Amino acid sequence: MTERDGVMYDDDGQMVCRATPAEELQAAFLASLKAIGEYWASAELGAERDNVSERIMGALFSGLVLIDGGSGDFPCGFDLVASVHPDDKKFYQDEEVDWIEPGTVINESVPLHELFVREN
Repeated sequence: MTERDGVMYDDDGQMVCRATPAEELQAAFLASLKAIGEYWASAELGAERDNVSERIMGALFSGLVLIDGGSGDFPCGFDLVASVHPDDKKFYQDEEVDWIEPGTVINESVPLHELFVREN
């Protein structure tokens, strides 16, 4: 098999598979988030745990698992990368306030869902 322009071809030149386009990945990600919301909206939690806070926290945790790549229903995880305005650094420095560097990845060293559980 050979790859050309994100497409794999067999020895006969027939397309076998391809890289998933961003639009399809985006649609699948959003569908997964919607499914998480629907699950937690109707999950049977038992009387002592069935409250709005438990459902919201469950949905947030599940969303973080999805981002971290731990969801069996999704093929990958994602890095959450800070995207800041080009003028922000100088503005915050002039104000003598801490700033955020462009490209800072907030889930590079530890899965966010693990931090979320530790913090709650």
